[in-house]
Amino acid sequence: MKAEANQRPMLEGFLTLLFNPVKPFSRGQNYLLQDIDLMIDCFVSCFRIKPHNNEALKVCLNPNSPSTYHFVLVSSLYRIITQVRLPWWPQIDLVYNKSSELRSMFTDTLNKVTQGYISHTPLRMITSLTLKSKDSTSKFKERGEEGPGYKNLLLWMVRLIHADPMLMLNNQGKAGHEIQSSTLELINGLVSLVHQPTMPDVAQEAMEALLVLHHPEKIEVWNPEAPINTFWDIVEHVLRDVVAQLLFIGAFDLPATYPGDLDEEKHADSIIETDTTLHHDSRAPFLHFNVHMQLPLQLRFVILSNHSTESTCSFGMLYTARYIIFIVTILIVTAFEILSTPCYCLKVPKNQGIEFANPSFICHHLCHLGVSQVVFFMYLWSIDIEAVLVAMSCFSLLCEEADIRCGSDEVTVTYLLPNYHLYQDLAQASTILTTGRAVLQKRIMALLRKIEHCVNGVQPAWEETFRNWEASTKILTSYPKTKLEDGQIEPFHRSMVKRRASHQNSEHELEDQINEWANMTGFLSALGGVCLQRKSPSRPGLGLGLCPTLVSTLDMRKCNVLTNSSQDVQYCPVTQFVGQLLRLLVCNNEKFGAQIQKHVKELVGHEMSPALYPILFDQIKAIVDKFFDQQGQVIVSDINTQFIEHTIFIMKNVLDTKTDHPAEHLGVTSIEGMMLAIVRYVRHLDMTVHAIHIKTKLCQLVEGMMKRRDDLAFRQEMKFRNKLVEYLTDWVMGTSHQIAPPGSGDVTVITRDLDQACMEAVAALLRGLPLQPEESDRGDLMEAKSQLFLKYFTLFMNLLNDCSDAQDGEKDVSRQRVAAGKLNTLRNATIQAMSNLLSANIDSGLMHSIDLGYNRDLQTRAAFMEVLTKILQQGTEFDTLAETVLADRFEQLVQLVTMISDKGELPIAMALANVVTTSQMDELARVFVTLFDAKHLLSPLLWNMFYREVEVSDCMQTLFRGNSLGSKIMAFCFKIYGASYLQTLLEPLIRPLLEETNQSFEVDPARVDPSEDIEENRRNLIALTQKVFDAIVSSADKFPPQLRSMCHCLYQVLSKRFPQFPQNNIGAVGTVIFLRFINPAIVSPQEMGIVGNPVPGAVKRGLMLMSKILQNIANHVEFSKEQHMIASDCETVDQASHSMSFISDANVLALHRLLWNHQERIGDYLSSSRDHKAVGRRPFDKMATLLAYLGPPEHKPVDSQWSSIDMSSTNFEEIMVKHNMHEKEEFKSIKTLNIFYQAGTSKAGHPVFYYIARRYKIGETNGDLLIYHVILTLKPFCHAPFELVVDFTHTCSDNRFRTEFLQKWFYVLPEVAYDNIHASYIYNCNGWVREYTKFHDRILAPLRGNRKLIFIEAPTRLNDFIDPDQQKLPGATLSLDEDLKVFNNALKLSHKDTKVAIKVGPTAIQITSAEKTKVLSHSVLLNDVYYASEIEEVCLVDDNQFTLTIANESGPLSFIHNDCDSIVQAIIHIRNRWELSQPDTVTVHQKIRPKDVPGTLLNMALLNLGSSDPNLRTAAYNQLCALTATFDLKIEGQLLETSGLCIPSNNTIFIKSVSEKLATNEPHLTLEFLEECIQGFRVSSIELKHLCLEYMTPWLANLVRFCKPSDESKRQLKVAQILEQLIILTIEEVEMYPSIQAKIWGSIGQVPELIDMVLDSFIHRSVTGGIGSPMVEIMADTAVALASANVQLVAKKVIGRLCRVVDKTCVSPCPMLEQHMMWDDIAILARYLLMLSFNNCLDVARHLPYLFHVVTFLVCSGSLSMRASTHGLVINVIHSLCTCTKPSFSEETQRVLRLSLDEFSLPKFYLLFGISKTDREQLSLNSLEVITDALLEIMEACMRDIPECDWLQTWTSLAKSFAYCFNPALQPRALIVFGKSITDQDIKQLLRILVKALESFNDTVLLEALVESPIHRALFWVAISVLQLDELSLYASGLALLEQNLHTLDSQGTFEEKTLEQVMMATREPLEWHFKQLDHAVGLSFKCEYSSCLLEYRQPIPFDVGKQIKYYFGSIP
Repeated sequence: MKAEANQRPMLEGFLTLLFNPVKPFSRGQNYLLQDIDLMIDCFVSCFRIKPHNNEALKVCLNPNSPSTYHFVLVSSLYRIITQVRLPWWPQIDLVYNKSSELRSMFTDTLNKVTQGYISHTPLRMITSLTLKSKDSTSKFKERGEEGPGYKNLLLWMVRLIHADPMLMLNNQGKAGHEIQSSTLELINGLVSLVHQPTMPDVAQEAMEALLVLHHPEKIEVWNPEAPINTFWDIVEHVLRDVVAQLLFIGAFDLPATYPGDLDEEKHADSIIETDTTLHHDSRAPFLHFNVHMQLPLQLRFVILSNHSTESTCSFGMLYTARYIIFIVTILIVTAFEILSTPCYCLKVPKNQGIEFANPSFICHHLCHLGVSQVVFFMYLWSIDIEAVLVAMSCFSLLCEEADIRCGSDEVTVTYLLPNYHLYQDLAQASTILTTGRAVLQKRIMALLRKIEHCVNGVQPAWEETFRNWEASTKILTSYPKTKLEDGQIEPFHRSMVKRRASHQNSEHELEDQINEWANMTGFLSALGGVCLQRKSPSRPGLGLGLCPTLVSTLDMRKCNVLTNSSQDVQYCPVTQFVGQLLRLLVCNNEKFGAQIQKHVKELVGHEMSPALYPILFDQIKAIVDKFFDQQGQVIVSDINTQFIEHTIFIMKNVLDTKTDHPAEHLGVTSIEGMMLAIVRYVRHLDMTVHAIHIKTKLCQLVEGMMKRRDDLAFRQEMKFRNKLVEYLTDWVMGTSHQIAPPGSGDVTVITRDLDQACMEAVAALLRGLPLQPEESDRGDLMEAKSQLFLKYFTLFMNLLNDCSDAQDGEKDVSRQRVAAGKLNTLRNATIQAMSNLLSANIDSGLMHSIDLGYNRDLQTRAAFMEVLTKILQQGTEFDTLAETVLADRFEQLVQLVTMISDKGELPIAMALANVVTTSQMDELARVFVTLFDAKHLLSPLLWNMFYREVEVSDCMQTLFRGNSLGSKIMAFCFKIYGASYLQTLLEPLIRPLLEETNQSFEVDPARVDPSEDIEENRRNLIALTQKVFDAIVSSADKFPPQLRSMCHCLYQVLSKRFPQFPQNNIGAVGTVIFLRFINPAIVSPQEMGIVGNPVPGAVKRGLMLMSKILQNIANHVEFSKEQHMIASDCETVDQASHSMSFISDANVLALHRLLWNHQERIGDYLSSSRDHKAVGRRPFDKMATLLAYLGPPEHKPVDSQWSSIDMSSTNFEEIMVKHNMHEKEEFKSIKTLNIFYQAGTSKAGHPVFYYIARRYKIGETNGDLLIYHVILTLKPFCHAPFELVVDFTHTCSDNRFRTEFLQKWFYVLPEVAYDNIHASYIYNCNGWVREYTKFHDRILAPLRGNRKLIFIEAPTRLNDFIDPDQQKLPGATLSLDEDLKVFNNALKLSHKDTKVAIKVGPTAIQITSAEKTKVLSHSVLLNDVYYASEIEEVCLVDDNQFTLTIANESGPLSFIHNDCDSIVQAIIHIRNRWELSQPDTVTVHQKIRPKDVPGTLLNMALLNLGSSDPNLRTAAYNQLCALTATFDLKIEGQLLETSGLCIPSNNTIFIKSVSEKLATNEPHLTLEFLEECIQGFRVSSIELKHLCLEYMTPWLANLVRFCKPSDESKRQLKVAQILEQLIILTIEEVEMYPSIQAKIWGSIGQVPELIDMVLDSFIHRSVTGGIGSPMVEIMADTAVALASANVQLVAKKVIGRLCRVVDKTCVSPCPMLEQHMMWDDIAILARYLLMLSFNNCLDVARHLPYLFHVVTFLVCSGSLSMRASTHGLVINVIHSLCTCTKPSFSEETQRVLRLSLDEFSLPKFYLLFGISKTDREQLSLNSLEVITDALLEIMEACMRDIPECDWLQTWTSLAKSFAYCFNPALQPRALIVFGKSITDQDIKQLLRILVKALESFNDTVLLEALVESPIHRALFWVAISVLQLDELSLYASGLALLEQNLHTLDSQGTFEEKTLEQVMMATREPLEWHFKQLDHAVGLSFKCEYSSCLLEYRQPIPFDVGKQIKYYFGSIP
């Protein structure tokens, strides 16, 4: 105790010495630190000795004490806490009661330290810091305080807080709100120290202290009365302040203070989306987040901060960012800790536990932590990798929050945190090793693009970043005008760094700035898409949830960066960003321009969110559109070109990028307009190397676009692609001499690259592309398509040839190898383009290209074979070659429109219904009902239309009351299906009313007549209504079934839309029935055709009132009787039982027109409709393709109410009508030419007519029919004003009206037409028209100065009178004003120099005068058009003058211009392009049908397989493989396509084997194959012709399949045509004559069934050539070849045919055989016999009688050569008998034959056969008898050696058939033969013939041919009659007959009993009637005076007949 007493004074003395505030202890400046340590030791010791009575504590706590005492206190307390404590040492909690003093000390120290950096503001208000200024430092020093001392004190105080936070948190005895306020002040102070860049050690300790303060047990003492509530309030406020500090840390010109308070919760709510209902299960396992797991994160900051100790370190700002992020992390982690701790673990008062532990309450406060997402997002674009990684890792905390709140329910987690998985990915990405800042940013942007939900901090982060990006952009783009004034140029995350003294910024800082700007750009691009989900504020930044003061401050300093010239449109921030970003593509800043451009195009191309693509495309188009002036002319400039080049790069990357995102964003908007504008601009670039590179890249872009075709949206795809093909092909084979850059060297490589890119792009465009020519007229659509096809195909072929020439011309081996590779690639691309072109345009292209398979150039042929192979592999449909293709396509169009999707919807029909105008709804309703009804799909149509109507209706009362399409369809259905029903129902009810006119129904007191009783009227009305109503109800069974179905559909739709009101739905159906169907007929019975007589007014009034009652009943009263109107099942209705099940052409054409005119809007509707994903774009694509194939519809005239009108019909019209000219084909062709047509209306509402002058061709067009067509077209419209457009484009003398025809127009055209014409617009008047009007000035005098004439110089001028959508000028006219290069101020030299503008377009040049001239007294600008085909020569005279030579012009045209070289080059270019597209020769293959294709291509493949060119052989083999695969030809696996296959040139055996197999397995290809074989044979070489014959042969036998009688006549005709072609081939192919004879005809001769048809063809061809012509000889030789394989058959056919032809001469006999119509056939067949007779080819043994029969008929007939042929035939026949082996003849017979052979060779027989010098010598029957005897001798000799031979009988029978038939030419010959073997019966028949001949007594030959007869009595009179004929040539024969007759009778004893007179007169008696005419003629009567008559008989020679008779028969009395 004594010791203590002794120590007490000593201790007090020490304390007095050391802790005397009046006299502070100090041993000098050198011992300052030792003194402080002493004081600390003293203080600690005193505390341990006397803890409750520590005077030093009081001194040190005094705020007025020196700072040294404060430092000692803090250090001492820190030592007490941290030093290892002995058990007896007192606890530090004894000092807890001094917490308020310690907090005050901390606050005061903090204020003093930061006074130089922050103005004096309460700590809880501190949210931003500024750099220490000189002024503040000086003030600080004036007070005599050293900053570093307070800094050290502050450091130790922070350490003290870290060591024991309770020293600052103890607030016993204070109110809760005071405790909370003091806690907030403490935490705010620490937070303010965290982002102090000049005190890293203090900042680090502050973070540690904050970490300790946020331990759960420490949070409880923040305010023990309400710990959780206090926690959320403080965290919420601090977090908001921290975030605000982060967000504005880089803001410029921010105020130093931030006047905020705790009432800002409402602003935070604007950016934080909260969930109204959260579920919290206290029993679920909570995540106990270990706060110390964040220590590695802290250490990372500590390590980084230790890398630099300088206060001016450039990384200071980055530290600050990390520290503040760390604070946010602490707050969130602590919140999780609180949330995951069970409620009972918190020391919460009982009365507050329920409130504070409620999960909804906790989550309400926790949601405010969502503002931290803004920080995390914004630090993702930091330029410091570590800061970025920290921000990324923090996203895992948000995920942990959701996990804690929702447990393991994944659905709920994603509901609370929609971007949960993306945040996890972001956090996970922070742990992946990265190789650099760029790679990390790329990874971040890839993840940001995947964010799908714009929630919490996404939008605010984007908008704040956009604000900073705008400011940074402005500074960068204006650098160096804006220097480093006040740190404006520094990166966002460095604005707190102390600035250098110099205003010049280092290169490193500039690089950081541009990199940070690039990061921001990428961030905005990647995240901008999801921000479109929210409606953005009008200005960026208004949705941040920050305090209004800050927002207003930002708005005041907000500047408009890169303003657009059109600021009238207020874009959303995202759109503003995209627009400003694109304008940076042409940033020309000297320092940063290139980098900015590079970053923009790279980031937009690769990193932009796909959701921004529609905005991007629209913005690009908006910018590119400004590159064209008002006239559409391109404005070429370096900046514009630069933008275009960058845009191409961006678009290519956008389209090439393959993302995991769906590609629907690409299809939101159409890129057609943008792409066309880009291509049009690039087309006008000069031919420079740079321009070629741009074109190459553009072509690559187009190719990429087509690869993404299915993802893109096209509105006019076919038109768009056709236009691109036209544009891009213009670059193919560009002339390299036009490229002349300095030092460019060889430009061949880049031009080839351009060709390659062009062809690849064109190939992609042409795939499935129907060509659409500009000339959109129906008349010549197919011809125009064919010409366009030929243009492109020829160009591609020229390119292929150019490739071959270039490869052959390269001599350098190394360069040749490289060039060969490129050329081969180009060649493949070209072949692909040709394949696609042909595949999609088979109908118009195959006939023009197929002959290339036989082209003389083997390379061309090989290329085309590859083309054919590709189109086969592509599965080209050849059905389009059918003649019915047009009808088929229309049918497909109807099927497409009536197509029903899987969901029962009608995509195309509903799209069309949604886009048509009101004026077209009636027509569409008619078309829809008709087409769907014809397809039995009326119910689906009605369902869809009604559902659409009901869906947009607010209530049932408004249904079908407007002019909607549903109403129109319903009305049309009622009209066509219900007319008869209404007639049956209402006519009996209304007709009596017309008869009883005394009844009144008026019930309105104001309108009732005084004499009428209103009650009676009411009873009348009620009775009438009841009667009608009962009739309606009772007619249920008669209600049309189609209308039942319609009502049922309506009821179902209403039930689906309003399921809660079923009775109302029934009532709605009744309403519609009465409103649209029954009531209109009741009100207007006459108009509806119910009654024919007019309805009186009283009755009409009654009907009106009745209809109102009925409608009122239907609208408001529910009664079950109405239900019968609804069918129970619409499917039971037989929809085919009415007359509408057909499709008229008018409806199909109307559908075509509606679809064509609305296809773009249909595309827009389908792409934006809700069902686009479900239906897809396939229906629209198919529709667009079909429409492209069908072409534009015919011009539809404006509907006219006048079917006809009296136009003062002229004689001209009457004549035309009388002759039915309108039915003539020529008149119909006039209409199809579309020379004159009506289409559209003018702005004045008048119908507009068009006259296209160039389509009238003088000499080709019938002028009278044209006038008639004009009259008929005008006739329905001439009663009212109309307007006329006369298109004089390219009109010349070929299109003129001759003078008389011009006058006829004025005479014939009715006057009413001239009177009612409102205006006539003369379009494109040219010089020729001016001269024409001058020449016909007198005739055209009435038009001179006429105000109705309006001359139009430009399309825009026509817009003043006719709206563009109503204009129907031809496409060829309008296309002339597209893509023009205009050269103004040119001078055209002539007798009067004229200023002109020269316009060079793609296909023509226009010379437009700049000075007006007079035409018909009007001032006119002339426009002369010259097409490229008319340009013969363009010559540059000098630098300023050139001449132009035009075809059909009198002389060259001379022009002067300053830029003549450019004009000449442009003209040469279009001329060259035209030449490249013109084929050398135009060959059109015969019409190819679908079934012709396999055979055609098969021949091409087989023929070219034998080529000498190995490439061609390979191509042919591959085509053969593709052909067999495509058409499934059975080749038994013998073929397999491969590359590099070596095929020998001598492969005939292989080819023949393939042909044989196919001929056997695929005989149906025969006709087409053989036809093509013949076609290819003609154009082949000798070698290939032989090959062709080899593989043709197996197919010839198949011809018989098509000659059966059951076959169609067309097929037989086809066989005949093939035979005819083979004959022509035989005749024409002289060199191949023997081979053809052997191969072709030898094979055909083996087919018996074909012989007759072949002979028919031979004869027909021979007759055509004429007898004796070489053709006949060839045919005869061919007949020999025909017989070589089958002698007997051919001989039989030929001989039999000749005999049949000879038989036919009896049908219409002639005096001479040569005169008969069959003579040519006879002579030709005789020639064939001669040729066949050698070597027994006639099979003489079998056909000898027929041959002799023919010989006797033909001997001495015809020409000398014919007679020689007959003689030669006999010689050959005898020779064949001598040489034949079968039958064998005896030696005697052989001797006879040889003698006969010798005999026939004698001159005597030459004379007998008529072979003499005298031609046409008549046959002597004696000669014929000699020949016949000789032939008979031969036959008899041979017959002796042949048992039972019937040759003679056969010959006789043949002769007999002619002997009995009247045939003056052959009957006598037959009688000669027949007389050699005759019977009595035959004689009787002959006598009858003879008598018949005598009756006519003019057939002397026949009489001479009579032979001796046994019936001599009758022959006596015959002989007498012959003598009576008084014919000298018959006298000897008659006398001989008489002599022989008398001898015979005498020998028979006839006169032994009776005298001669008796016998002869008795014989004469039966024949008296026959002889009396002859007796009468000679004046004799044997019956009266027999002897005298005999003696007086007329004699041709002077001697007495009687004496002669007596001389012979002297013994006869």
